[in-house]
Amino acid sequence: MSMYPPPNDPQQNPYALPEQPSYPPPAPPAYPTYPTPSSPPAYSGYPPPSQPLYTPPSAPPGVMPPPLPRAVGPTNATGAAVASVGGIVAVIAYFALPYVNLGILGSLTGAQTANLIDSAYSAAQQFSSYSSAYSTGTTPSSSGGGVSPGLILWAEVILAGIAGGIALTQWLRSRNGGAPPARGGMIAVLITALVSLLILLYQLVGLESSTLGQMLASALGFGFWLMILGMLAAVSGAIAQMRAR
Repeated sequence: MSMYPPPNDPQQNPYALPEQPSYPPPAPPAYPTYPTPSSPPAYSGYPPPSQPLYTPPSAPPGVMPPPLPRAVGPTNATGAAVASVGGIVAVIAYFALPYVNLGILGSLTGAQTANLIDSAYSAAQQFSSYSSAYSTGTTPSSSGGGVSPGLILWAEVILAGIAGGIALTQWLRSRNGGAPPARGGMIAVLITALVSLLILLYQLVGLESSTLGQMLASALGFGFWLMILGMLAAVSGAIAQMRAR
């Protein structure tokens, strides 16, 4: 059938455009379909475990479980450090600071004072020996008797050095997270520092017992008093370290 009317139609407009044909809408393209993947079947070779493979042992009833190990770190060794500083300060004061002040004559360190006392004691012993031999008409003895008082001064600094050395060793041992200061070592520090302190106080009390001694006590220098303070610090540090354990 023609889309144009016959030409003899009087109502036909000779200039009218022909009508456009109408087509049905195109169908959507058909895409290929693929099967939906499914999960693989579970492996049934072994039955599923009903409990964990490893169960940590439990503590018996009424028994506390062991504590967890603490992290290794620096231990508290403050007492050992104080004791070592006290011993080192006492040794430095003995050899480097004035132990006795002689006024316009200057001053003497602890070592110089000990040597002077040893020389004076040896001279006194020789004089006593010659005097006794002259009065009795015998040959004087060349060996003196007794212990020189200068050895007491040497004993106090030797004990102070031992106390400071042991305390320093204990402190260095525990500085980098090692074992804490040993109790036996701190007891040795306490004993040596206490004996050195008692020697110093004995000298001070002995000088204060006489008029001449009081004059000599007033001549004691800064090194003597610093040794007392150092030994007090060593004794206090050793006690504090033992109480901290």
